Amino acid sequence: MKLQNERLSLFSITGIAGDPNVGKIYRELMFSKLEILPQFEKFLPRGCYGKDIDLILLEFYVEGSHNWFTIPDKIKLGRYSSKEKAVSVKIPMLKEISDAFLSGNVAKVNEFLLETFKTIGDLIDSSKPLAKLDFDAIAFRRDYQVFMEHLLDDAPH
Repeated sequence: MKLQNERLSLFSITGIAGDPNVGKIYRELMFSKLEILPQFEKFLPRGCYGKDIDLILLEFYVEGSHNWFTIPDKIKLGRYSSKEKAVSVKIPMLKEISDAFLSGNVAKVNEFLLETFKTIGDLIDSSKPLAKLDFDAIAFRRDYQVFMEHLLDDAPH
C-alpha cells in the first residue's frame, strides 16, 4: 500500500520557476499532461538498482519573466550525496518551451522531452562517480530504455 507522499520511484522531479505563469505551465506539463510520476513508478522503481542510490532528483529550471536564479546552460549531473544516497540533474527549461506549450506546439514540447530524457540517461550512464557505487547500471540502462519507449504514451500528439 502506498502511503501519502511516499516515493515509489528512483526518480523524482521538482521545478524552480521564473514566475507564477511558467510555474503553472511546468506543473501542468509534468503532472497533468504527461503524468510523468506514474511513468517513473512503473518503469524505474525505487530500490532495484543497488544500495548506494535511492534518488535521482530532476531539477527543472523553468525560465520566466522574473528569473531570480541562474538557469544552467545545459543539462548537468550534480554531485552525489552519500548521506542522502542521491544525485541531482539540473535541467534548463527555456521560455521557448513554455511558449510552445501555451501555443499548443505539441511537437516542440515532445521533442524537448525526448531530448531531455535521452540526455539524462546518457549522463547517468556515463558518470564515472556513479560507476564506483553499488549501482546496477545494466539493470538501470535496460529499464531506462523501456521508460524512454513509453515516455510519450500519455502525452498529447
